[in-house]
Amino acid sequence: MLDRFCLPLLFDLRIPVRLRRGVCQMIPVQIPFYLQQLMGANASQSGLAIALATLATSISALSYQRLKARFTFTNIYAIAFGLMGIGYLVISWARTYEIVLIGLAIAGLGVGLLMPNMNVCLTSSTPASLRGRILGGLTTSFFLGQFISPFVSQPLSQWVSLGTTYGLAGGLMLATAAITLGVMFR
Repeated sequence: MLDRFCLPLLFDLRIPVRLRRGVCQMIPVQIPFYLQQLMGANASQSGLAIALATLATSISALSYQRLKARFTFTNIYAIAFGLMGIGYLVISWARTYEIVLIGLAIAGLGVGLLMPNMNVCLTSSTPASLRGRILGGLTTSFFLGQFISPFVSQPLSQWVSLGTTYGLAGGLMLATAAITLGVMFR
């Protein structure tokens, strides 16, 4: 069944996709530096940490169909943004490599729910004649967010620290989850 909040939630497709993509790109772009600062991590440790986040993303994406059978698109958006926010906050508060790994896994679970949810939501609620244009916009926003992420996260992390930058990103994702819940219950 089509979620009646699907398109209103994505009233401007570019904003949530760029936001999500920009925040998600903080993992491969900034985690190596954060781990180096935190514990002197080497390239292998950074690579393993990024791989764990990717594995969690894959596992979560594989479970999407089962979750979609139980929850609306809007519910899944809230869950995804919430998981990403919690994961990033855990990363920001971490003082050990193992705690960073836990945060990366949690954030990865959220990322894995978000992308299939956006695709299914948009394709199921868009007329066939507009699907190519809408999904093209999703793809464009996805890669623009990926491109823009270092230009935002690097200066911010130099100004306030990497840990604080992850905390701000986590707070932004939790606020997005709360707004999503607000849309759902109005």
